[in-house]
This record gives sequence, C-alpha cells and structure tokens, in this order.
Amino acid sequence: MPSPGGRVFIAGEAVLTVASRHLVSGCSYTVNGVTSPCTTVAWSAPSTRLTVGGAPVLVESARSTCAPNGTPASVSPAGSKVSGR
Repeated sequence: MPSPGGRVFIAGEAVLTVASRHLVSGCSYTVNGVTSPCTTVAWSAPSTRLTVGGAPVLVESARSTCAPNGTPASVSPAGSKVSGR
C-alpha cells in the first residue's frame, strides 16, 4: 500500500492517505448466515492539516466503512510524530 509517489514514510512504513489503495483481508462478516466479505473501504475523518501529494493522511482517529456490509476498519499507526522540511 504505497503512499502517493512512494516517497513519504514513517518508521519505515508508507504513509496512508485517502487516495491509497487498500488490501482488505480477514473480513469474513456474515449477514443472515450469508458470507458478505469486505471488498472496499471508504474513509472519513482523515487529517485536516496533513496531506501527501494533495491527499489527506489517514490518522489514528480516521474512521471507515467497508462495503458491501458496513463493518468498520481501522488504522494501526506506525508512528505518532511527524516532521517535515
């Protein structure tokens, strides 16, 4: 899941933004006994002050909804301090 441009990293991990492509795994959610796994993630509440390549960065407080079943996903931060030049 590279960051836009593949050039911004925190603790060796690519920074995720709302524009990043996400692999969804480990979602075996069922609705009325029918398997309905997550296929896509839509993010809300990304950073309002930090962007990479013009796209808001996903921070620990970001929330998401997985489609088609509406289950939440979460961000697991690799670091909590950012500085730039």
